[in-house]
Amino acid sequence: MNKLAFLKKVSFLVIFLFCLASFAQLSKTHFIPPLTYADSDNAVPQDQYIYLSTPSVTDVAYTIIPVGQPTSTYISGVVSNASPVVIFIGNGDSQLFMPPTQTSTVTNNRGYIIEAQNSIYASVRMIAATTGAQAGALVSKGLAARGETFRIGSYTNENPQDNYLNFVSVMATENNTEVAFSNLPVGLIIENYSGTTPITVNLNKGESYTIATNSNESTINTDGLIGTLVNSDKPIVVNCGSANGSFHNGNGRDYGIDQIVGLDKVGTEYIFVKGDGYDGWENILIVAHYDNTSVSINGNAAIATINAGEYYLIEGDQYINGNMYVETSQPVFAYQGIGATPSEANQGMYFVPPLSCETRGNLNNIANIQSIGSIDFEGGVSIVTKAGATVTVNNIALSNFFTTGPTAVTGKSDYVTYKIVDLTGNISVQSTDELYCAYFNFNGAATSGSFYSGFPTPPEINFNAVFESLGNCIPNVTLEVANMDNFDSVEWFFDNGSGSGFVTTGITTFQITPTVSGTYKLVGELLCSGLKLESLEVPVSICPDDRDTDGIPDNIDIDNDNDGILNCTESYGNQIINLSNINSGSIPVGAYTFSGTTTVTNNTVTTPIFGNSEGIFTSEVSVKTGDPESSTTYQLNFNKPLNLLVSYPDTTFSGSGILNTNQEFIIRVPSSRTITLLDPDDQLLIDSDFDGIYETGITQISAFEIRFKSKTSLAFGAATFSFSSHGVNQITYIHKNISDTNGNQASFQIAATCVGKDNDLDGVDDSLDLDSDNDGIPDFIENQGELVILSNIDVDSNGLDDIYDITLLPIDTDNDGVPDYHDLDSDNDGIYDLIETSALGSNLSDTDLNGIDDGPNFGINGWTDNAETSADSNQIGYTLSDFDNNTVFSYIDLDADGDTCFDVIEAGFSDANMDNYLGDTATITVDINGLVTNASDGYTLPNSNYSTSATLSITTQPVDITICESYEASIAIISDESETFQWEISTDGTTWNTVIDDTNYNNSQTATLTIINTPITFNNNQYRVKLDRSGNGCGLYSESMTLTVNALSNVNSPVILIQCDDADPSTLGYSYFNLTEANDEISSNAINETFSYYLTEASAKLGDETSPDFIADPTTFINRTISNDIVWARVVNALNCGNIAEIQLNVSTTVIPSSLSITFNQCDDFLDIDGNDTANNNQRDGIATFDFSSVNTTLLSLIPAGQNPLPPRYYRNEADALAEINEITDISNYRNIGYPNSQIIYVRVDSSISNDCLGLGGHILLTVEPLPLANPVTITRACDDDSDGAYPFDTSNLESDILGTQNPADFNISYFDTAGDPLLYTDGTPVVSPISSTFLTSNQTITIRVTNATSSAPDGPCFDETTVEFIVDESPIANPTPSIIVCDGETGDIDDDGIFPFNTNNFSSTILGAQTGMDINYTYIDESGVTVTNSSLPNPLNSESQNILVEVTNPANTTCIATTTIELIVNPLPDFTVDSPLIVCTSDPNFSVNLDPIEASVIDSFTYEWYFEDGTFLSNQPTLDHVSAAGTYSVTLTKTDGTGCSRTRDIIVTASESANMTQDDVTIVDISNNNSVTIDTTNLGSGDYEYALREEGSNFITYQAEPVFTNVRPGFYTIYVKDDVCGTTELDISVIGYAKFFTPNGDSYNDFWQVKGLNAQTQPNSLIFIYDRYGKLLKQFLAGSTGWDGTFNGNPLPSDDYWFNVQLEDGRHFSGHFTLKR
Repeated sequence: MNKLAFLKKVSFLVIFLFCLASFAQLSKTHFIPPLTYADSDNAVPQDQYIYLSTPSVTDVAYTIIPVGQPTSTYISGVVSNASPVVIFIGNGDSQLFMPPTQTSTVTNNRGYIIEAQNSIYASVRMIAATTGAQAGALVSKGLAARGETFRIGSYTNENPQDNYLNFVSVMATENNTEVAFSNLPVGLIIENYSGTTPITVNLNKGESYTIATNSNESTINTDGLIGTLVNSDKPIVVNCGSANGSFHNGNGRDYGIDQIVGLDKVGTEYIFVKGDGYDGWENILIVAHYDNTSVSINGNAAIATINAGEYYLIEGDQYINGNMYVETSQPVFAYQGIGATPSEANQGMYFVPPLSCETRGNLNNIANIQSIGSIDFEGGVSIVTKAGATVTVNNIALSNFFTTGPTAVTGKSDYVTYKIVDLTGNISVQSTDELYCAYFNFNGAATSGSFYSGFPTPPEINFNAVFESLGNCIPNVTLEVANMDNFDSVEWFFDNGSGSGFVTTGITTFQITPTVSGTYKLVGELLCSGLKLESLEVPVSICPDDRDTDGIPDNIDIDNDNDGILNCTESYGNQIINLSNINSGSIPVGAYTFSGTTTVTNNTVTTPIFGNSEGIFTSEVSVKTGDPESSTTYQLNFNKPLNLLVSYPDTTFSGSGILNTNQEFIIRVPSSRTITLLDPDDQLLIDSDFDGIYETGITQISAFEIRFKSKTSLAFGAATFSFSSHGVNQITYIHKNISDTNGNQASFQIAATCVGKDNDLDGVDDSLDLDSDNDGIPDFIENQGELVILSNIDVDSNGLDDIYDITLLPIDTDNDGVPDYHDLDSDNDGIYDLIETSALGSNLSDTDLNGIDDGPNFGINGWTDNAETSADSNQIGYTLSDFDNNTVFSYIDLDADGDTCFDVIEAGFSDANMDNYLGDTATITVDINGLVTNASDGYTLPNSNYSTSATLSITTQPVDITICESYEASIAIISDESETFQWEISTDGTTWNTVIDDTNYNNSQTATLTIINTPITFNNNQYRVKLDRSGNGCGLYSESMTLTVNALSNVNSPVILIQCDDADPSTLGYSYFNLTEANDEISSNAINETFSYYLTEASAKLGDETSPDFIADPTTFINRTISNDIVWARVVNALNCGNIAEIQLNVSTTVIPSSLSITFNQCDDFLDIDGNDTANNNQRDGIATFDFSSVNTTLLSLIPAGQNPLPPRYYRNEADALAEINEITDISNYRNIGYPNSQIIYVRVDSSISNDCLGLGGHILLTVEPLPLANPVTITRACDDDSDGAYPFDTSNLESDILGTQNPADFNISYFDTAGDPLLYTDGTPVVSPISSTFLTSNQTITIRVTNATSSAPDGPCFDETTVEFIVDESPIANPTPSIIVCDGETGDIDDDGIFPFNTNNFSSTILGAQTGMDINYTYIDESGVTVTNSSLPNPLNSESQNILVEVTNPANTTCIATTTIELIVNPLPDFTVDSPLIVCTSDPNFSVNLDPIEASVIDSFTYEWYFEDGTFLSNQPTLDHVSAAGTYSVTLTKTDGTGCSRTRDIIVTASESANMTQDDVTIVDISNNNSVTIDTTNLGSGDYEYALREEGSNFITYQAEPVFTNVRPGFYTIYVKDDVCGTTELDISVIGYAKFFTPNGDSYNDFWQVKGLNAQTQPNSLIFIYDRYGKLLKQFLAGSTGWDGTFNGNPLPSDDYWFNVQLEDGRHFSGHFTLKR
């Protein structure tokens, strides 16, 4: 069981569980040997299940181990009381069942072992036979099943069949177990076996052996296996029975199997509860183990005497009233045949527990009693208990179930039996006394069952909670008795390991909290038998040390002080323990010595232990040969504590030493220490709770003693487990051989790990020392030079907080070979780290200036208390200095104040070589504390300048500058701290010269250096500045910058531009100029230069484009003065250096008249904007195609002769014409894109000789005529009003709608039909504009064309068209329906809500008649009062009275509607109520009631009819008086308003009576921890009762519904049973108990101790005896007396516990103890 899966960091409770009685089958371990069957269809097993349950209300983890199978097949989960589990485990031949052909062999791969964290019940249930006709079950007896002597039982098989088979199957619980099967009769034919008898086999744990006999093979075989003796030398578990078989002689059969217990748990008295079968198979099988064993039945004389191995079969006719008492003279094994029905095929066989006064407690619970897998059975239980015991099922009185009993037992009058059937679900059974309980279930011919309680077992210790991560240890553990009620007294014992053995703790309570480590056990006593039972011994350790409280024991914590430095780093490392001399030796470091002692028990080898120089030791143990133990013990004692690691070696030096399964080991350290096992690969089995059972899955555990064994034979080098212990001076190793046949050896290796070092000699190992050099700075800071806040996360649970990097070693800041956490001067600046903390004089002291804190208050963590927040808090209590706040602490910061001048200089110490370390040479030597030893100074109080910041910093460094030659430049630096500046210059970056002010430099000793009229020779000069400040002797240089000087552009100046004037006389002498045309004349490199243009020379030089003199659009510049102007161009080259040039502007005039205008018109075409026929066609975009090529001839004719003009050029606008850009090249196919509707085309005619203009102007007008708009018009659809298919549509507004806002005078309108012919009226005349106001037509679509009245377009006139659709639709008809009148509720619906479910199925067909294609909709009010419109009707329609509007609509035209209404009328029923139920008191003959209906209306009139429940007519009067008989009366009221609506109501008259209660009706459970009073309601009467219990002297009576009172204090009471009609009955009772203490101090309060519930009237002759703790009788008195006053012979006795024994007058007796307090 994987117990470690439940490791949680919580305290836990260890429960000592004495598994007696109903607790018997409760166990943490269950063994299930395999089963077998007859090889026949009638016996072959089918579905098989394991059922687990537990009393535990919390989850209990379990693991089901299929024997011999890999761990991957293990079944794990959790079970709780509320959630039992059912596990399907197979069918047919399986892990559970083996075929008979495989029996009689040692089997290592069948059966199960079930392990659980807490005690559980385990049972196996199965279906059998291919028809499912058989069933079987067994309940594991847990640890009670383990025994060494058994007698086998089975069916007797009187009419053997080939499918009858008897068997016995055993499983070993320990290795090397010898099992013998004897008393096998001669002639017995055993399946798959031909050897001799007796049969002897040797089994290891989990192995099994099965013997099977087919009853049909010989006469002997029918019952020859019964009485077989099974003996073993170690505990085994036995299953036996038949599969199939029968106790009768017919042809029926069934499974009869169970798990049995050993001879030590059987007895001489048995009570059996009969099932529901016939006597022929309701048999009792008694098997003797001793000769001359007599058998008697039901208290009669012995009827038979049998010898060992013989059996006696008792037939079912010996049952009396369903039970049977059997007594024998010697202990016997008892088996019971039980039937579920009158069919022989429905039988089973139980193994039955003997009677024992020790059998107490409750059964909680049987899982799913009615089921085997998914098949439902009828379930029940049989119960045996003491007479007078209160028995409940699921804590509910048995009267609530189908119960037979209590039934007295003939011959054993102090016992009774019960049988309860028809149970389902999870069943618990409770009894206030002994309890023996079996379950059964049956289905068809299949029956199963077994006993769930009754078998005693040795006590078992249960750790009833999860472990704390630090282990089963003090103070996390509390020991507790789980079943205290099973014992009369308990006492705790303790062994401290000193050799004196167990001594009493004096604690007799159910719980103890250990405070001292050692071994504990519990002794419980049962007075009824004098039996004393001892629990197993439980070692309880203190919790392993966890110095840093991180939850990881110091044993396995790799960083015990949470400083981030591994323990081994802070130590001498791991050291070999040389065991060449096994008796003594030493460790190379730390002055450790050891001595070894060896002892043996029954070990005969010559050399039981030997070792080698590598720390490997081998133990050898001889064969056990039947001895209880053969072992070697080796103990190592060390002169002082150290850390130890025990592991499995890679190789051994001699002998085998390989671990195997025949060995058990114990590793132990002193009980004040612990050792931790880490077994990550689960290679070991661990006895974690010291019960002798080794569990799997425990991968970590800590204790002072660990018991383990290997799962398998383990090769050297294959182990991953280890044992670690921290700070121990002793370790003990015990090797036990559990084999009786072979001796064995075992090898382990022991080493000292992380051997402690104390660097600062303060007595605390560095691994536990948070300040290993006592400089006041904790190691967790000096580890990596930073303050680390623990994450408290440790995913791999190795003790190193995950905030740390396990791969990092502690830093050595100054690389002097001494890590900082040992270094008193971590940065070798000559200043002690302690001084650089800045805590000197406050938290730290160093009066002798040696770098070590003076103390004297150092904590257990090795750190001075003054440096912590509180002593040993492990938290730094001061702020460690970081003067310059650069996140580097000052003690490792070579420039602590961050002023760039290093500490060694500012402290006043030597550093001639300027390497920032103390001393004048490059070679540094240090001592073991990291202090420099080859310097002339240092380690005195430093000059305070090292911590006084005189910072020199540069806010803004000089930056590289690029300027043009002859320009001015400024180089600047920003430093708030600098007090002086000096600029320097270098031409090569190496040699620097001071800059002084001259013709080219200004301000050379300020923050900004100015360079004037920069020459080209300064190109690539470098500049820097030296900063200085008082208090900082180091100064600071700035970064260098580079000056780049670029040359200017070469330009021609001036240049001339000439522009033509237009023909506008108002702008004579002014024209647009494109200044960019001068670029190529200004510079031959214009293409690579940038030009900008300005009105003035000054603006051009500045190049300021934000200036008002900047010419933003140089292509459309107009001269500012008539005929000429001057502007300036700025030319900037690729180096961004600018030059300027002058541009002179001249304007010439034109000769073309400005009045010349030529016009062209076109209709707007239905093309896209580019003139293509596409999806983007638009006839209203104002764009058309023009041909104005004829203009060329006209223009050229206007040019005077001799001008030699170039061909005219055409432009879209004047600006393009002036700039001579965007010329129109195709004037015969031009579209006016961008100029919709109209456009002026500009013409330019130039001279071919010069740039003089000859003509420029807008002389062409292009006009696009718009199309008219024929607006779309929709004519409303019409309904055919006379069914002729035509309709006179209103067209009076048709033409105005088509034209819209257009002027009718500008357009012509014409009409066409669908074929494109002129449209005609019905009389044949054409339709012309204006159209007639009414147009009679059937369905048709016409076309209407609108045309411009006038047009100049050659493709005109322009027109537009639209279509108009005329539609005539059919009109619907709504036929009427008659009113529908009903009574409310007449169809069985609710009769008082005014709502009736109307059938609407025929409404629509009635209304529509023969019409088709019409929609019908209803408007109505639904039953919620919501108006539903235009909807279909539900059927039925739940409706009040209402008129429903019906609309029939043509779906093609929803304006075509016909309507009607449907009237619904719901008449109400008579409205009245009745009082019901009414009660008559049958105990009062004069009691009667009047029955009177209560009418809601005083004005309505009704008729009345009264009937009794048998149909008898009683009256037609309004009331029925003087009713005294119980029953159901009905009254019917009918309305007389003509509707005939009526209603009937029932009045129930019930009978009641006052309670009839006697002492026989009351069960009192007293003298217990939970006294109770239960009233049996069976005979009280028929009243509706409430119950109260009033204590004597109390004035309060509180009634409750339940007749059970719990937690009742001892004393005298009155029971009240009240019926509200018939009154109250009273009964006085007594509840017996006693006070837990009394105080005889004379204050008249608690001065006497007496048993409560007894007095002079109630059992006055009861005797009471008082004893002291040693058994001395102090007082004897009668119950009627005042009691004991706490004296003996008149002398007061001291405060103490005293014991008593009470002999009640009614025959009962009890004992206990109480406390006398003074």
